[in-house]
Amino acid sequence: MTTQAKELAKPDVATRSFTERALPYILSLPALLLMIGILYPFFTGMYWSFTDYNLASGTEKQWVGLTNYIDMVKDPEFWNSLRVTLQYTLICLAIELPLGLAVAMVLQKEFWSVRFFRAVLIMPLMMPPVVAALMWKVMMANDGVYNYLLGLLGIPPIQWLGSMQWSLWSVCLIDIWIYTPFVALIFLAGLQSLPREPYEASMVDGASALYVFRRLTLPLLTPFIILVTVFRGIDALKIFDIIYATTQGGPVNATMSLHISAYYVGIRWMNFGPGMAYLIVLWAICYGICFYLVKVWTRSVQRATGY
Repeated sequence: MTTQAKELAKPDVATRSFTERALPYILSLPALLLMIGILYPFFTGMYWSFTDYNLASGTEKQWVGLTNYIDMVKDPEFWNSLRVTLQYTLICLAIELPLGLAVAMVLQKEFWSVRFFRAVLIMPLMMPPVVAALMWKVMMANDGVYNYLLGLLGIPPIQWLGSMQWSLWSVCLIDIWIYTPFVALIFLAGLQSLPREPYEASMVDGASALYVFRRLTLPLLTPFIILVTVFRGIDALKIFDIIYATTQGGPVNATMSLHISAYYVGIRWMNFGPGMAYLIVLWAICYGICFYLVKVWTRSVQRATGY
């Protein structure tokens, strides 16, 4: 190759080298834009929580520091909303986890109708939560099907969604109906991925079914249990659609969760500053619980795999 040809070839080599160096940054650009799209509204909302931003007042928002958070902590309604949110989450998890595990263990068995039940199982997940909540609201009405069935048993009608005693349990029942199939599917996948050798050894040793469940199945399923707890716990903490479609936080404040309170303060009353303070507290609770459970999940996976 002549000297002139070598000189002409140098810009091409340099261009290729620059393209190769820039290619990882170009490929990561969509992820970067997505991260900016997520973080910008988050930090905007966090900034609003430190201001007196009220759209109805027509005045410019002013920095007020921790005033919104201090007023929120002093407000009994905030503590009621926090209590309702935690109660809702604990009730749903306490029922959905064992119920979902029981359903998964039944569906793991090989019998003629297992495929039919697996297909039926996902039907609640295919229905939008608002539609499911409205359907249950009709069935839980005073003249609905549930009170009709109770009447056949000689039991007086229950104010499912209209009494402070039953309203929270009623919305939890809707949540359990919708999301127990999700829990069951995760557990079913976990059960089918467990190694067979320990179970074969336990059968040879004559171990009982209860012993195998306590000593083998539950320890091996621990990563899946923590994973389901993370997903369902976070969803239950920030629940909005089911409660708003059925009770809108009532009666009185019996089902007024933190998310519903933030909606009323921020959207209904256009008081964005305190409303965002509610949501930032809800985010902090979700993040703290998720961070702790992910650490526990990582340790459980390391113990299970030996890495």
